[in-house]
Amino acid sequence: MDETKAIRIFRKTKEFFLSDVFQKEVMEEIFFKKYGKKEKIYPDVSVSFILKAEKPTLYCRFHSSYYATSDLSSEKSSSEIDGYRTWYYRYGQWNEPLIELPLDESSTDAD
Repeated sequence: MDETKAIRIFRKTKEFFLSDVFQKEVMEEIFFKKYGKKEKIYPDVSVSFILKAEKPTLYCRFHSSYYATSDLSSEKSSSEIDGYRTWYYRYGQWNEPLIELPLDESSTDAD
C-alpha cells in the first residue's frame, strides 16, 4: 500500500470516528456496555498501515484521543474534550515522532 492510499483510507476512517453513528452504535452500545464502569473513559484510537513489509518495515499510523490531555487524574483534565478531532501522523519506523495533522489536512492532499 502506498502513502496516498493510506491517507485516503484514513480520511474516511476519521469521518467515521467523528460521526454520530460511531458515538452511538460503537461507543455507547458496544464499547461502554462491555468496558464501561461507573465513569466512561473513552479510548485512544489508532489506524495503522504497513506500507512496506520488507526490512526496514515502513509504517503509516494515525492516532487520536477523545481527551485534550493524557492526564485524566482530575475532573478538570478529564472534562477537557477533543472528541477525536485532533489527529497525529507517523510515517516510517515505529520510533518516529507523531506529527499533528492540520485540522483541514490541506498539507496531506491525497484525494
